[in-house]
Amino acid sequence: MGWQIDDERGQDQDPSPRSPVGPSGGRDRRRRSKGMSENSLYQAALFYLGRYAASSWSVRQVLQRRVTKYAAIDGVEKETATGWIDGIIDRLMRSGLVHDGDFAMGRALTLFRRGLSKRMIRLKLAEKGLDREVIESALDVLMADHRDPDLEAACRFAQRRRLGPYRPPEVREAHWKRDLAILARAGFSYGVARMVIEAGDVDDLAALDRGR
Repeated sequence: MGWQIDDERGQDQDPSPRSPVGPSGGRDRRRRSKGMSENSLYQAALFYLGRYAASSWSVRQVLQRRVTKYAAIDGVEKETATGWIDGIIDRLMRSGLVHDGDFAMGRALTLFRRGLSKRMIRLKLAEKGLDREVIESALDVLMADHRDPDLEAACRFAQRRRLGPYRPPEVREAHWKRDLAILARAGFSYGVARMVIEAGDVDDLAALDRGR
């Protein structure tokens, strides 16, 4: 389906087309009727899911913002629209178009490959409204597939941020404390951070990563 799970920009936004151009040549900012109905909200959810992999919470937020923006214009009671949204989320989950467990596992792996620590992955997944049980299940899968995921992620993080052995040798000592602090803020333990920052060179770090 061409889902975008690596770029969060634009997610959780109203999937409506851009406003038409007004008489003056600028964008017409007046809110126009959307003919809101349960089916129109369902189609908006499908449009959103065609662009992004999403949790049920994210889809709900998109639809709720749409209701907040247009319900009064279309004469729809918010309580009625909320009931529609509940039914849509249930329909999407029963059809498999939305599956929080699959989303959590895919998102956790994407974040891990970016070099995020387990702690930061847990926080990022929580931001998507996922239940603790779903989050922990995804992390359990990650742990099972990688012997020491935090060490592996820290090596990737150091490479991406040019820390420790990725710095020029003549400035490494001067940046030692700063590099440790950067890894700590990224959610890595002191022990993991020291192993990465004190690696002799890039080859040693690669060997450390392979031997995890």
